[in-house]
Amino acid sequence: MKILQAINALTWGGAQTLLLDLCRFLAAQGHEVRVAAFRDGPVGEALRRHGHGVEILGEVCFDLVAFARLRRLVAVWQPDVVHSHLGRATFWARLVTGRPAGPPLVTSVHGFEADGFHRLERRMACHSGHLVFPSRFLAGWYAEHLHPLPAHRWSVIPPGAAIQPLPPAWEHPAGGGPAGGPGGSPPVMGALARLHPVKGLDTLIAAAGLLHQEGLPFRLVIGGDGRELARLRGLIERHHLAHRTTLGGPVATRASFLESLDLFVAPSREEAFGISICEAMERGVPVVATAVGGIPEIVRDGVDGRLVPPDDPPALAAALRPLLQDGESRRRAGAAGRLRVESVFPRERALEAHLALYSRLAAGSLPPRRLHLAISSPELGGGERVALAVGEALHRRGWTVTSTCGGEPLAGRLRAAGLAGRAASLKAGGLFFALRLWSDLRRTGAGLVSAHLNRAALVAALVARLEGALGRDRQVVAHVHGLNRAVYYRSCRHLVAVSAAVRDHLLAQGVPAGQVTLLPNCIPAPAMARERAPGPPWTIGIVAKLHVNKGHLWALEALEQGRDRLPEFRVWILGDGPERQSLENRFGSGPLASRLTFWGFRDDLDRFYPDLHLVLLPSHGEGIPLSLLEAMRWGIPCVATRVGGIPEIVTDGANGLLVEPGRPQALVEAIVRATTPGEWSRLAAGARAHFAAVNRFGEMIDRFEAILQTLATEERKG
Repeated sequence: MKILQAINALTWGGAQTLLLDLCRFLAAQGHEVRVAAFRDGPVGEALRRHGHGVEILGEVCFDLVAFARLRRLVAVWQPDVVHSHLGRATFWARLVTGRPAGPPLVTSVHGFEADGFHRLERRMACHSGHLVFPSRFLAGWYAEHLHPLPAHRWSVIPPGAAIQPLPPAWEHPAGGGPAGGPGGSPPVMGALARLHPVKGLDTLIAAAGLLHQEGLPFRLVIGGDGRELARLRGLIERHHLAHRTTLGGPVATRASFLESLDLFVAPSREEAFGISICEAMERGVPVVATAVGGIPEIVRDGVDGRLVPPDDPPALAAALRPLLQDGESRRRAGAAGRLRVESVFPRERALEAHLALYSRLAAGSLPPRRLHLAISSPELGGGERVALAVGEALHRRGWTVTSTCGGEPLAGRLRAAGLAGRAASLKAGGLFFALRLWSDLRRTGAGLVSAHLNRAALVAALVARLEGALGRDRQVVAHVHGLNRAVYYRSCRHLVAVSAAVRDHLLAQGVPAGQVTLLPNCIPAPAMARERAPGPPWTIGIVAKLHVNKGHLWALEALEQGRDRLPEFRVWILGDGPERQSLENRFGSGPLASRLTFWGFRDDLDRFYPDLHLVLLPSHGEGIPLSLLEAMRWGIPCVATRVGGIPEIVTDGANGLLVEPGRPQALVEAIVRATTPGEWSRLAAGARAHFAAVNRFGEMIDRFEAILQTLATEERKG
């Protein structure tokens, strides 16, 4: 393909950095790239060094000369796709490409523009073939305040950060970096932003003033230039921070600047995304930021950074204080941030997404992408959580995702994720659910159905057959989450087996191999670096629906009988279900009563995992248990039964221990072994490493989206 990038100016900035990376990536993939800009700059020099053609349009005669040059460039070079960045370039690119035979135009909305741009955007957004936003927040803001667009006309592609090896200083505290300054020097906190009121640097200076009054040692460095320079200097003097603070001016090498910091602060009042935050996290620098705009999509408070309200110096000072005082806390926070960017926001993923978008636009193959989730459950078990995560991920990629489910609490979570839908009772053999699903499909017009759990698969396939008889094609792809009978799935167009055990179980029942794709479940979350001390007391968790198949009864009986052989322990039952009352009656007044807590259903499991030492799953049968993957994310060893897909997650003796179901003595022996401090630490490290190796959520979504696109193509051909 031939791709023309158009931008306001080739000075350094977030949009320009992304453009430079895009040009390099596209050229490496064999595509021709040229860049048109109104004003030259250092990015233009970098582009030329890499062999890219650069056309400087100029800034005379109210840009009319530039318009003529851009129109001539498009007419002569005939690009397959034009991609515009920032308001000025977008305005003229829309005029150039708006003719019927013009190339498709992609427009990146990098952030908030001036009011004049907003007025134009309300009238001209329809002249871009596709809009790209860096965050869900900005996409929602744009739709609400400027111009709503159909789902197939926009995408969210977070720019992220390029993943590079960490410097040696990160690994060695004596060398500086997030582990602490050399020779006992005070920690350095800093910000990197244009000096503008919206960046909230006055709040940072005020918070630093409070910490200075407490006598806390630190240095403050602010990189960037802008109109606020004189005012910020005055604030620094007013808060008696001149001897502690450096206003560094424009930053030539962002990575070097970030590596010089022990703590990165982003006190913005508004932020469309926050590239500098991603870049700091990628460098392993812990982040404290404000909970505004798209920032909470990057930083999860208390998990891989800290979030505070904007314009609140005391709150910002309170978040900075413990990190400035404790180098080990900074190291852990920096490691968690690095993992977050590696797993969710690598720049390479953004570049690949742009190329895929260009390819589809150039081929003229961007029909509306509509998917309907059918989930025959009201709960939030493993299969339901996978369905929710898949729907959220596809929604972020520009799909219109709707849903039919069995009720609350799942319905509420679907609504909160923007996956509009309705709930229906599962009574009367699923008749009410079937009628609601049929009604929802007629209402939404979705041609693709993603079915989860066996009743949803059966009902969705029957509804699709009925719709087919009426001349409306519906394609059903069903996730098979357990070792279920194939009769539920035979009428589905395609099946997704969540483990090799599930796939083999289906094939053994005569399902054609070409109808099944192996796609192991993953979760949209990074490995956690939080450490916990070994017991005693040892906290053992069973995270599963309270169903007879999950094996709670025999496992609790084993713990009751073997309690004298075990170190001091307590058991947390996290889940609900039909067996709860009988289990509470059986163990509520016996020897385990004082050690046993039934927490019921929890939608905040991340509050509990940090306090667990061991996760137990004594199932009689499993497809692939999400709870074990979630536990390994926190570095929690697992003791589980050797059934179904469990051995595909738990490697016996490496990241957990496996026993045969219904063997109480073997279970007790495994727990005794796992709670030996040295063995527990080894298994915990293995659990975290295994999670990092197998949890590839983005790849899972890529492969599932490819299945959907194949089915959609077949639907259109049919």
